Amino acid sequence: TLETINWTAIELLGGRNEISQMASALSRMLRMTLENSDTVVPISTEMQHCMYYLEIQEKRYEDKFDVDWQIPPEVKECKIIRIVMQPLVENAIYHGIKPLTNKGLITISGRIVGETVELVVTDNGLGMTEEELRSLRANMQSDIIKESRHIGVTNVDQRLKLYFGEEYGLTVESQERIGTTIRVRIPRIYTA
Repeated sequence: TLETINWTAIELLGGRNEISQMASALSRMLRMTLENSDTVVPISTEMQHCMYYLEIQEKRYEDKFDVDWQIPPEVKECKIIRIVMQPLVENAIYHGIKPLTNKGLITISGRIVGETVELVVTDNGLGMTEEELRSLRANMQSDIIKESRHIGVTNVDQRLKLYFGEEYGLTVESQERIGTTIRVRIPRIYTA
């Protein structure tokens, strides 16, 4: 269906355009999700999935934010469970960057620390009040995911803990009017 929308938009508008590019990016993103049955994928694959998502959002929020990727090759070779980065970036866009009047910046970095891998998603958005941050952290500690503005963050944290163990998962730091940093901590496992 998305490929049909893509080709119809190209035909009607006389070439590649924003509609066809967004339909194509969404199609590639969904194909990656549906075709790959592996629970654990290389971080490079997870990055590609996130890049397709960002391609759509950059069209939607034209000139609203920049993304700076700082993930070295040795980190890209490590494994992670699927669909971790995209919800964190989505959170940064919707809760941090979208309400800004100026242009935002999302930085996605990674490094190896001993036997662990650390991925970090930082935005220079609105940040959270101390109460909002306390509420999010409490929600992340709960066994039940409660409805909240950051349900994707809580879901990712629980999935990481279930797969890798309680010592892994997310930590969140945030300051109002300065931004938010989410750290992903997983064991260092290399692709075969």
